[in-house]
Amino acid sequence: MNVSWRAFSVAASMPAFLTCGLIYLFVPESPRFLVAKGKYQEASDTLTLIYAINGRSRLPDFRFLDVMHPAAIDASDPLYLVDSWGRKPLFAWTLFLSALCGILFAADGGDSSTFIVLICCMFQCTTAMAWIGYDVLSAEVYPLHMRVSALCFLSSTGRFGATLAQVVNGFLMGPPPHIEALLLITTVVMAMGGVSVLFLDDNVDNQGGMKQKPTDHGESIRLLA
Repeated sequence: MNVSWRAFSVAASMPAFLTCGLIYLFVPESPRFLVAKGKYQEASDTLTLIYAINGRSRLPDFRFLDVMHPAAIDASDPLYLVDSWGRKPLFAWTLFLSALCGILFAADGGDSSTFIVLICCMFQCTTAMAWIGYDVLSAEVYPLHMRVSALCFLSSTGRFGATLAQVVNGFLMGPPPHIEALLLITTVVMAMGGVSVLFLDDNVDNQGGMKQKPTDHGESIRLLA
């Protein structure tokens, strides 16, 4: 079956649009957000709905064995890099190293397959390490009262950027192919990301949580009353 990359890109994006519509129609608003906005009755209704759904099982019970791959790196090991290198240096320098790998890959004439494999492995390694710094720094750079909204916005823009990247990749890969231009764009984006990280405020929020809306005359609001 001869299907272009554009049709594949459209088909791959359909589940995301479907999920967005289903969430908008059927998933209620966060009770914490409703309480912060003073909508106590709506928060109580949402908690009642959650309790009613969680109180029963719609699926049969399955027995399964959770197995961790023995060759996988332990999940706590990346924390050593964060504590030893620091959040900003880890994120910035891994992006710079990824950009360097892109430059070396573009400059190579394709004569040595070993060199290409090593550069690709280094690029994959540095981008994977960049995710460690991204996960920590993106959560701490925003104030606590807007952290969840900011992380959701970051996640949405990241997926939107990934969608646009496939369009750009397909256009530059031809015909006619522009592989050097594709690698140059990747390098520039990585380098710009590393420079941007250096200008971030490495400031951990210590506000102690979202400020609660005060009630009049010391009135206490009971949910699920």
